[in-house]
Amino acid sequence: MEDAKQQLESLWIKYLGFLDQYSKAQQEISKHHSSGIFSLAEANFKNTTRTRYGQDYYDERMQAATRCSVSGSSTQMFALDRDAIPTTSLNNDHARNSEQQPTDKSEPSGSSEKPDANESVPEKTIPSKDPLRWFGILVQPQLRSCQRSFLGMVTGPVLEAVNASRSLRQLEVEIRRLRKDIRKAERASKTAGADAT
Repeated sequence: MEDAKQQLESLWIKYLGFLDQYSKAQQEISKHHSSGIFSLAEANFKNTTRTRYGQDYYDERMQAATRCSVSGSSTQMFALDRDAIPTTSLNNDHARNSEQQPTDKSEPSGSSEKPDANESVPEKTIPSKDPLRWFGILVQPQLRSCQRSFLGMVTGPVLEAVNASRSLRQLEVEIRRLRKDIRKAERASKTAGADAT
């Protein structure tokens, strides 16, 4: 029973550590969020055009640049992946499309030229998915600061808060189970002591 009590104490210490991590992550989220909102308001105030920046002016072109993928595992921590399109896949697609183009039937098959292996396939330019590019090349520094704040919030403290919350829930289940086992053992020892007298 002493081992179970020591194990319970160590679980409570872990629980308090995760609780501290969760509260610090919440403070960081609040700091990043207020900084981002302030930068957005400042960008709207200093805007020389009549365009307003904000959630009300998004359309279907707005796509998430950061996505969260969650697996079915209950023990795995959450992680974020940034969207990135590799240039090699575009080159390979271009090469496949050029190979699949139909040839003219009037040409004799012997006179068809094979593409030179040393010839390089021209690269397609990848359009930038950065939403700040919608507003031109010279974007206000407040918008960049706003983007940095929100991106920093999503990639850092939000993940820490989610992972800490998940760990807290798992520890709560373990603590409940262990406390139940300790209570059963205490009842059993009391009934054994009462039977002995």
